[in-house]
Amino acid sequence: AHAPEVLQVSPSNGPNAGGTLVTLRGRHFVQSSLLKCKFGMVSVDAIYVSESYVNCTTPSHDAGLATVQVSTNSVDFHSTGSTSFLFQPPVQLFAATPTVAVTGGSLYVVVAGTNLLPSSTCMVDGKLAEYASWISSQEVLCKLPSLEPGNYVVRITNNVQDFSESAVTYSVAEAVEVVSLHPPLGPTVGGTTVTVHGTNFTSGRWTCRFGPEVTVTAVRLNTPALS
Repeated sequence: AHAPEVLQVSPSNGPNAGGTLVTLRGRHFVQSSLLKCKFGMVSVDAIYVSESYVNCTTPSHDAGLATVQVSTNSVDFHSTGSTSFLFQPPVQLFAATPTVAVTGGSLYVVVAGTNLLPSSTCMVDGKLAEYASWISSQEVLCKLPSLEPGNYVVRITNNVQDFSESAVTYSVAEAVEVVSLHPPLGPTVGGTTVTVHGTNFTSGRWTCRFGPEVTVTAVRLNTPALS
């Protein structure tokens, strides 16, 4: 009989605590009660799917790359020598930038943390990001799906199966509308206190911009007014 060969491991990474369901694609797998997968030096039971596929669940393992092998008799293990699984320390998230977005706009967010991979993406409200771009092991840019106004929790997954316990908060607010200014004019040297009336002035940090470049800090007076 031909020795089993492992050609592909999917997903190719997961938490070092274990528990990731992994599909191995290869050749010459056989249905047997002795079918096993081995990650590094740790073997686990395998589930036969077909001659080309078996499933197994990762054990707990030290962080780092581990060679993945298969055995049809629980004794002799085989692989192609190039198939491996990356056991990752837990993802820790620190911040989301920006923390607030408005409805009707593009919901882009940069999530900062540790142990991020090129395969990292965001999940919010049970939905995956529409797009993700890995910046570094400490940052990933995500375009979030359309969200209703509210407060949300953003988590990261490196394999679209295991999601970080650590999370950051993100809020979506109604778009601001400016209705009027008082007074409507003042000296060019500045210094005029202007009250802005409008809608959806919620709590948070506010700024006013005069023209294309001049930005100043604003104080929220109440929901319909800023100063």
